[in-house]
Amino acid sequence: MENNFHLLGVSGFDNSMEYNFKKNILVYSIGSLLVFFDLNKDDKKNFKHHKGNIGAIKSSYCGNYIITVDKLISPTIALWSSAKPYKLLFENTIPLSNINNKNEISNIKDIYLDCLNSDSLVMIINVDDKQKLFLFEINNIAGVNINLVYESIIDVDSTCLGLKCLEKDNTFITIEDKIIKIWNLDNVKIQLIKKVVMKNSLCRNSLQVCNYFKVILVLTEIGSALLLDTNVNTLFNININIFTRLYIFRVNFSHK
Repeated sequence: MENNFHLLGVSGFDNSMEYNFKKNILVYSIGSLLVFFDLNKDDKKNFKHHKGNIGAIKSSYCGNYIITVDKLISPTIALWSSAKPYKLLFENTIPLSNINNKNEISNIKDIYLDCLNSDSLVMIINVDDKQKLFLFEINNIAGVNINLVYESIIDVDSTCLGLKCLEKDNTFITIEDKIIKIWNLDNVKIQLIKKVVMKNSLCRNSLQVCNYFKVILVLTEIGSALLLDTNVNTLFNININIFTRLYIFRVNFSHK
């Protein structure tokens, strides 16, 4: 009997793993390898398409597509079908060369990607000492594709550690070391509408949003879980063992 083993991740939340509950598939990456795992039929299909390590994976709002972004110096954003036969539908290169007013950049640290609404995606890339925000739109006018409609370098107090969108008024949330920020994209212009300084450092990739209950979850480095409302007011502060964070918790909490 042949055994197949795949490393899904290490303790904590991760950008390179996504559960699509509408199709009941788990999509994850191992380096540059992209894996579609059909949970109904216990069947996997691998794609070796990206030339660099995959830094972010996200299901579209409708669930029909999977979006992936790699961490090359000139990152590629790719759009995949989430239904069998899984296939690449569109790809494009993301412009980063002008982020520091020079032709080359040295290091992409993290990529955060989420759905702003049914047609739009927000992405933040930590590159060198800057954070750059991109707004993409998915359209089907002449075949499905992703268009870049807005880009901007955003002001941050420290490195961005997470990004999640709220299902209202084109609003999204970011976390930094001890800071939670609420942003708004109005008429393709970004605006910081609220900034809250927390007592303790926040964990990378721990930001989660449940739009159905209108609550935010974030984990701190001291091992507590903060449950907040969408105005970043604390509802509960729960002490937990930070090493017990499981991916299945992320899947369940993100279920809409």
